[in-house]
Amino acid sequence: MANNTNIKYSTKEKILKYAIKEFLEYGFYGARMQRIADKAKINKAMLFYYYKNKKQIYKEALISIFKTVIENLINISNEDVPIEDKIKEIIDIYADFATKNPDYLRLVQYEFSRGGKDFAKYNILKDISKSQFFPLNPDTGNIFKYFDKKMKSGEIRNINLAHLIISIAGQVMASFFARPLFETIGVYKSSDFDKFIKERKEFIVKLVLDGIKKK
Repeated sequence: MANNTNIKYSTKEKILKYAIKEFLEYGFYGARMQRIADKAKINKAMLFYYYKNKKQIYKEALISIFKTVIENLINISNEDVPIEDKIKEIIDIYADFATKNPDYLRLVQYEFSRGGKDFAKYNILKDISKSQFFPLNPDTGNIFKYFDKKMKSGEIRNINLAHLIISIAGQVMASFFARPLFETIGVYKSSDFDKFIKERKEFIVKLVLDGIKKK
């Protein structure tokens, strides 16, 4: 049974991978189940065994994007390290995600260009935020525990932690979203992108520290 479970899981992973590429190339309405099956090298019956329609695939693709990030944030410990190191750790999670999953990032851009209606329709963020494992959960979230302790000790100002995480994510992701534009207008050469991201991460750390540390 264990082997069968592994086979099914890898098949679903493969379906999602090629479904995302299909959505990016043809859009949600132009995407076709048959093409997804062909690209995943499975028959259509097998595809429908896992997903009854493309709406279900699209929903799971969006959920998987946020779960990937959330799972990495969950793994951050509440160890009492310097605030700068903790911020770097959070920044690295978003930057690594964007670097390793360019298609995921593009799908988020595509969904935003559609007005983000499926985020709202599927209650994706709402469902994830209610999880007991959500990083900002006051009872179980390590990120919450870490920064709550720093606020109570007076090391940083009292801040809204949701805004802090959103701000960090926005600062990092914007660097990847805007890459084609920046390269086109000559902000940096394509070959210098890694150097730019390294500098960008250092800048974001200083920016966040300036915003949360007590003066």
